[in-house]
Amino acid sequence: QRSAREYAVSRVRERCEGSGVDISHLRDDQVIDDFHFLAFPNLVFNTHSEMHTLFRARPGVVPGKSAFDFYLFHRLPSGTDGERLGAGHAKGPLDHVDYPEGSRITEVLDQDLDGIARVHAGLLSAGIDEVSFAGFECRLTAIHTELDKYRFA
Repeated sequence: QRSAREYAVSRVRERCEGSGVDISHLRDDQVIDDFHFLAFPNLVFNTHSEMHTLFRARPGVVPGKSAFDFYLFHRLPSGTDGERLGAGHAKGPLDHVDYPEGSRITEVLDQDLDGIARVHAGLLSAGIDEVSFAGFECRLTAIHTELDKYRFA
């Protein structure tokens, strides 16, 4: 009997093989694990064997509101070069999809994205007296405080 993790690895491998993306050289942990990187100012990179995601939070145009950008990059089949894709591919329908606000993407990503609005609403509620930050969040807050001093000087 397989574990859920083993099943997920096999599904990713099958999907990649079916779409021409060669991940045969990757270990199972490299196939299924999410490698997560934070970058200044508010970028989060997630790398997976078959895709990469980029999350970007930005201040909104109205105080207390924010914008959240999400980019999903799928790997091209092995051996694909720009010439085989044809002229103008970068603007082609297979290369770029805009998801209108509220669109469903995938179950896991939908859960992640849906949670952001709930967290934001909770932080703005009257029930919050204080917030505890992790070390990297404190550093990020300090950087933004310093930037604001220059920006609004």
